[in-house]
Amino acid sequence: MRNLLNQRIEEISGPMTLLNESFSKETILDKTLSNSRFYKCEFKNIIFENVVFRKSEFSQCIFQNCQILRSDLTRTEFDNSSFTSCEFKQVDLSGSLFTNAQLSETKFEEILLIGLILSDLKIKTTTFHDLEFSKTYPVRIHKLK
Repeated sequence: MRNLLNQRIEEISGPMTLLNESFSKETILDKTLSNSRFYKCEFKNIIFENVVFRKSEFSQCIFQNCQILRSDLTRTEFDNSSFTSCEFKQVDLSGSLFTNAQLSETKFEEILLIGLILSDLKIKTTTFHDLEFSKTYPVRIHKLK
């Protein structure tokens, strides 16, 4: 059964918790999903544009061919999640956490990384351009593979 993410967002209209959901071929535009929880969800060919995921959590999620554009992911956690052929552009990842995550063929461009934490991250053919850091709150990196 194919679930429509836009429809779920409209039904809940606030913080949401989704488990074992699969979404594909959608554009999510100008939405606020702060304090939301996504467990074992799959996102394929999704465009997230101008979306606020502040303080949200993605655990054991799969992102394939997704674009995250001009969005706020401040203090968002990605645990045991994977990103394949994805693009992050003009995204605020300040204070976010990537732990036990995998990045493959993913692009990061014009990213704000103040206080970002990367732990046990596996990176393959991933590019980073125009990143903004802070001396006060540096990026912390533990065990890159």
